[in-house]
Amino acid sequence: MKKYDFVFSLGEACSCSTALRDNGLQIQSFPFDWVALGDFQGRAETVASGFADFFNAEDLEYAGSNGCRSECYKNRRNGYFFTHDFPYKGDFKTDYPAARAKFDRRIDRLMRRLKDSRNVLVCYLEKPYVHETTAMPATVGGG
Repeated sequence: MKKYDFVFSLGEACSCSTALRDNGLQIQSFPFDWVALGDFQGRAETVASGFADFFNAEDLEYAGSNGCRSECYKNRRNGYFFTHDFPYKGDFKTDYPAARAKFDRRIDRLMRRLKDSRNVLVCYLEKPYVHETTAMPATVGGG
């Protein structure tokens, strides 16, 4: 059986990271763990670019609230959907720096682990739950 130095989730949503955690394969958070939408190629390109334009304030547009009691934002540039990073009824300008710092830590952690690992397994679930892909546009952002 192949052994891996490092296993991480590339998304497409929470369930991939949750499955890794449930099976003892992931104990830390990484940038794509709780980010929805975007395709595999785009996510791989984001990692290869060192996460250029991943979470710039000027690229984020408000997309409504979700059932997890947080505010959702969509990145206009890359299509990523951030559903767990801003408090419900919070203020974007006040809350963005803490969210940015969290992603910077996760990005640094991922890039360091990739650099230090020889055998890496990247996990990706394109459609984690059928209801997520059909219900998200109607539930979040009203459109």
